[in-house]
Amino acid sequence: MAGTLTQADCVACHTAQAAEWQGSLHQESGIDKTYHAFRKMKDSDLECLACHISEPVFSVAIGETPAPRTSDLRGGVTCLTCHLVGDRVAGSQTREDVPCRPIATPVLAKAEHCAGCHKAYGKINTLHEYDEWKLRHPDHANHQCQDCHMDIVTRPPAKGLPAKPGRHHGFAVQNNEAILRDALDLEVTRSVTRGWELTLTNKGSGHRYPTGYVMKSIAVMLHTPEGHELFKYSLQKASPWGGTSTQLADKETRRITLPDLSGHEKVMLSARYKYTLNIRDDDVSPFIEIPIIPADIPLNVETR
Repeated sequence: MAGTLTQADCVACHTAQAAEWQGSLHQESGIDKTYHAFRKMKDSDLECLACHISEPVFSVAIGETPAPRTSDLRGGVTCLTCHLVGDRVAGSQTREDVPCRPIATPVLAKAEHCAGCHKAYGKINTLHEYDEWKLRHPDHANHQCQDCHMDIVTRPPAKGLPAKPGRHHGFAVQNNEAILRDALDLEVTRSVTRGWELTLTNKGSGHRYPTGYVMKSIAVMLHTPEGHELFKYSLQKASPWGGTSTQLADKETRRITLPDLSGHEKVMLSARYKYTLNIRDDDVSPFIEIPIIPADIPLNVETR
């Protein structure tokens, strides 16, 4: 790796940021079980390594996928992966009076900084978030990955300095229930002509919902309070090896026909996030759970 800075150097000074990063999907990317399962597949090893144990993204042109590291193979996406520029680091300002000698790098706050690993790449080709975002926001002006996935928090930028606003380094994604909940709207309705319907809306995530690995899915379920399943609909990305995507495009609204719910006194509408295909619905707590009283849902009469 270029330069003489190490991950330990970063952690020693930037203790708050390091604590946020600890336990994040970036920090765990080198030990992630799904990553290691993909590595066992034919011709996929180097493609997986390139993003799970990356050399610094600034070692290649912004937006290109970096090469994999040859050391620290379980270290994941480290501070140096995103910040190392030669023997300096990318930061919000240029300084010569601190050990890491940061250099002001505006692209740190841009989606392009994430693109090298979060776009279509190679034969496995599992991540498309950047491509989806770019298609949805071609102006690139007011919508960046960092706006949703790196909240503004107030804490010291480095040890011994006063607190100030900065980006959280926990990288809120599918392991954050608020992110999942804020992007999805669910509603049950009934009408004379269409009967019972479930309406799902991607409220503006900036990309498809869900996105990322093909194993991710959102199970939207209607069930009795006792757990008896009445209906299930899965939102899931198509596999590279076949299948059809049921993802919601950004700001898409989709109506799904439901069975007649009139005979039930109370129904629960829930949404559950599943990280891998072999997880059972009952093993996952819902990030949305709404009680529905079918008798209280008005019968809409369409005039068209």
